[in-house]
Amino acid sequence: MGGTVGGVKSVSHTDGQQIRYQQGEEEEEEEEKKKKKKKKKKKKKKKKKKKKKKKKKKKKKKKKKKKKKKKKKKKKKKKKKKKKKFYCCISFRFLGSIISQDLKWELNISSITKKAQQRMNFLRQLKKFNLPKTMMVHFYTAIIESILCSSITVWYAAATAKDKGRLQRIIRSAEKVIGCNLPSLQDLFASRTLKRARRIVADPSHPAHDLLVPLPSGRMLKSIRTKTSRHMNCFFPSAVGLINRARDPH
Repeated sequence: MGGTVGGVKSVSHTDGQQIRYQQGEEEEEEEEKKKKKKKKKKKKKKKKKKKKKKKKKKKKKKKKKKKKKKKKKKKKKKKKKKKKKFYCCISFRFLGSIISQDLKWELNISSITKKAQQRMNFLRQLKKFNLPKTMMVHFYTAIIESILCSSITVWYAAATAKDKGRLQRIIRSAEKVIGCNLPSLQDLFASRTLKRARRIVADPSHPAHDLLVPLPSGRMLKSIRTKTSRHMNCFFPSAVGLINRARDPH
């Protein structure tokens, strides 16, 4: 037990043990507190690291997205540039007829001659079987003449004499095979233009109906003024002339 000796407080053995025990507990508590603080610091560091990693990942994703967008924009620009490029077309096929860049009909007529010559072989084969002339003429009009007259009202006026001669040779060879006279290329053009022009005159809803205007008498059509021979031989001027001749042969 403790007491006072000469004004100084004395501490007993048991009290000393208690004090030491208390000091030890305090030290342990302090150590535990330190450990807890360290753990908290570690947790905070881990959280910070995780946040940094997340931020880095987000930045990487954003960069990737930006790169993808840039690539897409570049591709679109390239496509646009490609679209802007103009490729010159020498010729193209439209409704069975070949239209060239210079509006000449050599390619179209050459394709027609090839087709007609191929079908001429069938006509020669029919002659070997001794078919009657009427049957052969029907075959010619259905198979060969239909090819020769395909869009003839369009290209005949602009065709050269050389091209017309090539087609006329096919008609002559067919005449020799069949053994009778056949309508020439000029006659075919005239008959087709007359048919087409009469349809246009009879149909007021046709867009070209106003070009074939009748005179006040109502008998003849008003002639179309032309400055060049090519325009004069075109469909509408030639159609007007043919209709007027048919109505007034004198």
